[in-house]
Amino acid sequence: MKESDWKRYKKIRADALEAYCELVLAACVEIASPNGESAHTRYLKMFDMIAERDRALADMFDGLSRSSASVQLSLMVRRGLVGESQVIEFTDEFRDEVRRLAGLH
Repeated sequence: MKESDWKRYKKIRADALEAYCELVLAACVEIASPNGESAHTRYLKMFDMIAERDRALADMFDGLSRSSASVQLSLMVRRGLVGESQVIEFTDEFRDEVRRLAGLH
């Protein structure tokens, strides 16, 4: 991974992490809001949702390393956290690898 890609990846990763956490928090607010379901039912839904989202967060963001960057970025692309306008900024080799892993090739 070229240094320019690494620097760009770290910035995009930080922005994607913030966006992902905002999405999870918004989902928590929605689940927690009274909607006719019992508090316990809403709690269980939130618990399950957070467990699933935490696994996804770990897959995308745990372990900042060059060796995992293309896999993690491809997962961010699949989840819609990173768009084509951001992917296109990388070098051809890294961009092609991310697209391939994301299923865009």
